[in-house]
Amino acid sequence: MAIADLYQSSEHKSNLSHFAAIVKLASVDGSINESEDSIVKGFAKKLGITDQEYIDITSGNKHYPIHTPVDAMDRKQHLLDFFKIIYSDHVLDEPEMKMLMSYAAGLGYNSEQANEIVTKSIKIFTNKFDVEEYDAILKIV
Repeated sequence: MAIADLYQSSEHKSNLSHFAAIVKLASVDGSINESEDSIVKGFAKKLGITDQEYIDITSGNKHYPIHTPVDAMDRKQHLLDFFKIIYSDHVLDEPEMKMLMSYAAGLGYNSEQANEIVTKSIKIFTNKFDVEEYDAILKIV
């Protein structure tokens, strides 16, 4: 197997893990609403999730552990993706907040860092940002 193949395989496993976490968050309140469903499908396409993987993950047939990206920007991208799902219905409820804090810890942030980045993100997430803008805002808020 070529190194490029190993990288793609590892990257796809990371994408599966990230997508599974997104689906879990979207359904934390019992079901995925229409707004969340549109975003979930967009992430599936963006992350290269096959139709069968989509069915397996959304039906709960397969579970994937959180994959912690090494790169700080990748971790922020994962959190940004989570916030897009959370705010698709313009509400952050208690189960979503708990899952978000747990996911931040799973991404490698200690509890203090997770609390800080989530708190700052909540303050700024009434608008739409790309990951570079998100990173810059987190540094100045």
